[in-house]
Amino acid sequence: MLLLLISITTIVGIVVYMLKRAFDEYIDDRSLMERILDTESI
Repeated sequence: MLLLLISITTIVGIVVYMLKRAFDEYIDDRSLMERILDTESI
């Protein structure tokens, strides 16, 4: 039972970490695109 709980929390932790990283990269990409568009409009 304890092993199952540990493995579940580990998997959830990895998934949350992956999602957080992907989200951070997405935000970075979007701000980068906005910066490129801003420099083009100048």
